[in-house]
Amino acid sequence: PRSERTKAIAFIIAGLQIGDVAAYKLSPGVIDAFAWPGLFYVYGALGLLWVAAWLPVASDAPSSPEECVPDACELPDFLEAEAESAAPPAGAGAAEGPAVAPPPASADSLVARLSAMPWGEFAAARPVWGIAAAHMAQNFLLYLTLSWLPTLFSSHFGLTLEGASSSGILPFLVGAVSGTSAGVAAEHLVNERGWDRTLTRKVFQTVALLGPAACMLALSASLDLEGFSSAQAVGFFTAASGLAAFSGAGYSASIQDVATKKYVSTLYAATSALSVVVGSAGTAATGVILDTMHDWRIVFDVTAVVLVAGCVAYNMLYDSALIFDEDVIEGTGAGTAAGTAAAAVAGEGG
Repeated sequence: PRSERTKAIAFIIAGLQIGDVAAYKLSPGVIDAFAWPGLFYVYGALGLLWVAAWLPVASDAPSSPEECVPDACELPDFLEAEAESAAPPAGAGAAEGPAVAPPPASADSLVARLSAMPWGEFAAARPVWGIAAAHMAQNFLLYLTLSWLPTLFSSHFGLTLEGASSSGILPFLVGAVSGTSAGVAAEHLVNERGWDRTLTRKVFQTVALLGPAACMLALSASLDLEGFSSAQAVGFFTAASGLAAFSGAGYSASIQDVATKKYVSTLYAATSALSVVVGSAGTAATGVILDTMHDWRIVFDVTAVVLVAGCVAYNMLYDSALIFDEDVIEGTGAGTAAGTAAAAVAGEGG
């Protein structure tokens, strides 16, 4: 249900953080045993094994009405029909039998669904660009941490590969705990305290961007001070990661606000594509800066600027009103915010 989606997303993101912790812990041993190429083979094989275990149990919806409380979970259409036929109203005739689940989507149907998406409305929606801006800024920091944190500790502080990798564990571990807590807190504020959903998203996303920006600026100012240690640097990155995880109650949950389930995955994929491009560009730019200027402080200053820019854009553009409602879009052929304003107001609870 909508009232629990923020918490669910926060738990999922916490899982990603735990995966990062495992990778930092396991990678030095894998490299020692199989050299650098071994990382790709080992993690690729683990990914295939995970998919093999996941596919039999994963689904987009409950497989039967018994697995979902109808008033607390959105059942797919064929299960809604089955639930209604199983309990006909008084005086009604016998049920016609359970509805049949739709067949699996084919490649042609997937192309047709993508073609039918309101891409023009997606591109014209200000909240979508606000979400994308926050996502891009967050990925800029994430990719820096994933790709360059061990290099910082090995090149600047002289740690071994194992020591440098171990230094990256605490930030992600704290991020997992912090992100989960943020999701629970955001739901409590909206559901129990009556906070406005848009305000709640903006507060948590502001913390997730300006907090790490302050940490990057502090790290830049402290890096070359006499006596500044790797442990202190870990402290700055840990604070940055813990604060950045508040995005689980910010942009990460925002698409669930502005779109119904038919459009959520497509919108998230679109903003993810943009954020991957920006994150990858930031990773490459970091390499250029270090190769040409040999100055980590510039890297951290640039990261802080990107984070602040993402925060400003998100706060200026984002609104939690429902824009992309499949019932309205399919019924009217239009996906504008004006066409779904009433639905947005009606769905603003929880």
